[in-house]
Formats: sequence, structure tokens, C-alpha cells
Amino acid sequence: MRDEIDRYIEIGAEVLMLPMFHAAEEAADFISYVNGRAEVSLLIETAAAAVRIDDIVRLKGIDEIHID
Repeated sequence: MRDEIDRYIEIGAEVLMLPMFHAAEEAADFISYVNGRAEVSLLIETAAAAVRIDDIVRLKGIDEIHID
């Protein structure tokens, strides 16, 4: 995932989205990899992520969350 994030940022991505994740830890890793170099948008698309929404919204570094 780090290589993909670096590549997208290098070519000018301003917002990166994390789809289909299941746990706050996955989102935290994603946020850490982005490291403030782009906006972070989380897509709550799985039941597992939805039931963990309280933990997810507490993470620092999220610019927006979409719930499907």
C-alpha cells in the first residue's frame, strides 16, 4: 500500500480514499502512510467498518468520511 500511496502523491493526487476496509487499524495505517501529504477520505462500505465507526472517527488525520 505504501508504494501505491507514494506513487499517487508523486503524480499529484490531492485526496486519497481508502475503500473496503474493516478495522480502525487499517485506517490508521493508511493515514500514517499518507502522512499529511494529501487529504484522507475513508469509505465506510463494509459492515465490519460500520460497527467500528466510533473507533474510526476518533482517528486523527481524517478529512472526510463517506458512509455507503
